[in-house]
Amino acid sequence: MEFDRTIRWLRGDAHEGSLSALQPELDAEVRAMLRGGQHTEAVHLVRERTGIAPARARRLVDAVEVRTG
Repeated sequence: MEFDRTIRWLRGDAHEGSLSALQPELDAEVRAMLRGGQHTEAVHLVRERTGIAPARARRLVDAVEVRTG
């Protein structure tokens, strides 16, 4: 089940802001980085850990940022 959800997310079938459901530790790190004003670094971290394309990583971090406030 988790694998299927991950594949859907990587293909773009899942909601952009679903990082917390897939990788809770990464989600927590990204949120901490965003609180510290490190948006670009958060995008790089997501790319490094997930292997997704730069634009997709940026959209994902943007979605997390909106939810974080």
